[in-house]
Amino acid sequence: MPDESAQGDLSLTAPEAAQSLHSLESMYEQRIAELSESVERAVEQAVERLNAQCAEVITRLTNERDTLQRDFERLLQSLSDDLQDAEAECAELRAQNERLAEERESQGAQLQHVEKRAADLHHVIKVMEGSRGWRLLEKLRKIRNRLRGVAR
Repeated sequence: MPDESAQGDLSLTAPEAAQSLHSLESMYEQRIAELSESVERAVEQAVERLNAQCAEVITRLTNERDTLQRDFERLLQSLSDDLQDAEAECAELRAQNERLAEERESQGAQLQHVEKRAADLHHVIKVMEGSRGWRLLEKLRKIRNRLRGVAR
């Protein structure tokens, strides 16, 4: 059975119905406007939060980039210094190697000279030992040693 209030609404006159319709339209428009403003505020707040978060992220990333840049520059400088030290050490080792090679050549030449001199002296000794004068000297030494043995 139909509700009496619903029936009462049906019994409205045309001007009343128009005014009621107008009132409902106005109420819906006001409600839609309120909802629209509410959504607009929520969107604006969300945009503001996102902008703030974006600004924080940009600031953090900028700081991290600056920190990474400084770290990279320090690392690059350290590597550059290490490379220069290694190059200097290599140059020093090359120079030392050249000096040692020159010394070895010089010592080799001196050794050859000493060996040649020793061979020459050995040859002279062999020639002298084979001479008559050396044999005579040996005989005289033996005589001297005998005389010294008797004199004591």
